[in-house]
Parts: sequence; structure tokens; C-alpha cells
Amino acid sequence: MITNEVCVDRFLNLYRKSFISLKEAETAIALHRSDDCVWHCFVALELWWKSLYWLYYKNDPSNGGKNHMPSDPQLNDLVCALNNALPMCTTEIQNLKCTIHKWKGTKNQTNPDLRLFAHYGYPELPNGNTTAKQTEILKDALAIAPFMANILRQYNFKENDKIGILVGFNVDLSKEDNLELLKQMYPHSNQEGIVSWERVIKTMGFKSEKTFSAKIIPDKRLIINPFGESYPELTTDGKYPSYEEIKNYVYSGGILLLAGGHPFHYLWDERTQQRLDTSYVTPINERVIDIKGMWFKRDFKTDVLWNENPSFYAKTYQNLEDKKLIELANLPEQLHIFRPVISNSISEEVRPIIRANTPKTNEEIWPVARIRYGQGFLIHFGLELDSIAGQGSNIPSNEFTFIASFIKVFLQVNHENICT
Repeated sequence: MITNEVCVDRFLNLYRKSFISLKEAETAIALHRSDDCVWHCFVALELWWKSLYWLYYKNDPSNGGKNHMPSDPQLNDLVCALNNALPMCTTEIQNLKCTIHKWKGTKNQTNPDLRLFAHYGYPELPNGNTTAKQTEILKDALAIAPFMANILRQYNFKENDKIGILVGFNVDLSKEDNLELLKQMYPHSNQEGIVSWERVIKTMGFKSEKTFSAKIIPDKRLIINPFGESYPELTTDGKYPSYEEIKNYVYSGGILLLAGGHPFHYLWDERTQQRLDTSYVTPINERVIDIKGMWFKRDFKTDVLWNENPSFYAKTYQNLEDKKLIELANLPEQLHIFRPVISNSISEEVRPIIRANTPKTNEEIWPVARIRYGQGFLIHFGLELDSIAGQGSNIPSNEFTFIASFIKVFLQVNHENICT
């Protein structure tokens, strides 16, 4: 017997793989590898309908979940189940059905030409050439992606009570002789990190779940990175799989809270148990170049403030537009700010949630900002979280307490507001 838990597990795994394929398709088209783009789009479309079949078709999901293409009755049954479960999304459901018919076909509408296109992308074309058909399939796939991400968020916010905490190492956090190690792990993020977040999540009535950074299953309402300016990395052989997995999670619709400082400025090497700086690049001539915040700026098109060093207190406020994302009734009069997003960040996908001004130049900065990436987003807290009571203190900083209260409000509001 196939249980509901098995169906959900299959849905989540297929969903995760589908967005990895879509992300690969976007990368391929940018590099003029149009044939690879086509193949990845077909994989994404196939895995999307399979994943939905496991989630919504209750009679025998394995019957439709293991075929390359559905039969017309299977597709019609799936559409009927989706319409019953999501009555406000009839347009998006019809678009999904039309896109599957258009590119995948069904068993009753077999199109060998489409299958050749999926596998080979019409290789008779010269390398680097992109046809209208190849860009069309990517456009159609990207048009379906927001609907799929919305399904995942609806499931997580209605059926799920888990909040993930990013982990990736084995250290006894209770030992006092680990304080220096904790300081290395959690730069500017309160050295009690994981333990503190577990306590906070429990008081909110949710379940905390340690989430291994090397493979992130998107079955949480959100995930917290407790490492401040760092994150746990499985290997540093030049591929950085944990970082790629974090990006895949957000791209597919996940919500990642970055608690404290400049995101991804360091990594925690799980093999050597050492903190490494990601901002230094060694070119061919071996001359080391320091590019501050390279990963955050390159991948998320966002920059943070560096010239006000190291941190400062400032009055905080929200504009009307900020309150449309999430209104904070008990916003502290001032916060201890460290590495906030600057208001002229590169990407238009960055929106402020809280604003402030620098004490020296009166420049507008965003201590808390929402940064869209793919179908998900980061919430960046440019705050100093280290307790004023000193290293290893059980007294949380005001900023740590504020972030905890922010999460509580965030989990109670309509998530669609902040996702727009």
C-alpha cells in the first residue's frame, strides 16, 4: 500500500529535481548550449507533472508517476484533482495542461518529433545557434514555475510545521572549551547559534529540523542559516556542492533567512573544521585579489555596506511600500546594524523590509531586505547578533530577539504578500 507520506516524499524529491533541471536550462541558454537547454526543459516539465500526480492523484499515483508521458485520462484526472484542490488557480492549471500537451505530448497524442527534440534538440543546427522553438520551450517552462512554487508554499504553510536550521558538522555545542571554535563558526551571529534557534522555534510552537546543507528537501516553511557570515560546506575542491544546493533550494521557491552580517562571506569547511574566506580569489599568476562579498554580489546581484566599519546603531523605520511586504507593529526604535544591504544594490529583485540611515553620510540602507532568486527568496538581516554580554553568554542580543519576533510575525501573515 502506498501511504500518503510516501506520496509526499515522492512529490518533494521530484519537485526538487525539476527545478534543478530548470536552473540548468537557464544556465545552458546563457552559455549558448541550446540543445542542453531543451533537454533540461523537457526534464523539468516531465518531473512537474509526475510530482503533482504523486501529490494530488490519490487512487494510484504510481500508475501515472512512473511514465515518461501521461495518457489523456491520466492528465485529465490530474487536472480535475488540481481544480478541486486549487479552485482559485484554474487559469494556471489550464496553462500547465496546455504546456504538457504542447511539448511532452500524451500517449494518445504521440509526436515522435517532440521526443527527438527532447533528446537531441535538433543537432543538425550549427553549434551556438538558438531557434525560436528552443527559446519558446524555456519561456513556457519559466511561465509554469511560479505556479509550481506556489503549490509548494501552500503545502508547506498549510500542512507543515517544520522550520529548518542549516547544519553540516558534528561539534558538541555545550562544551565551554569550544567557545573559540563557536566564534569561528558563527561570525557575527551569536555564538550559541543552532541551540538558540532551536529554543526560539520551540517557543513558537513549531518543530525545528536540522537540515544538512549537502541535500535540502524543500519540506519546511523556511530555513534559517544560523552561521551569520558563514555557511557549512561539504567540500572545498572548487565545486562547493553545499553552496549550489542552497542556491537550488531558494531558486525552487524556498525561503532562506540569513541571520547576521554579510551572507556567504565565509564557509565552514566540514573536513578540516576551519573557517575559510570566500572573498579571496587567486588568479593564474598567483597574486591574491580580495573581492569583498563576491558570491553574494555575483549570484544574488546584491551588495552590502562596507565603509561604515565595523557596526553602528541607527533609527529604523518602514515606508508604506515596506509594510505591504510585512508590517512590523513593534519595530525597535534602533538596531545594532552590521553589513546592511545598500539601497542602490544591483538587482531590481531586492526590496527593503526595514530602512535606516548611516550616521556619517545619512545614506539610506536596508538592515532587513527581501532578495528574490528564481521562485524563492532570501531574507537578509544586516544586524550584529553577538550578545553584548560577551562570548558564550546565554543572554541574547536585542537584534537576535528582534529576528525571532520577525519570524513569528512572518509565519502568521499571508506568505503571498512577501512573495510578490
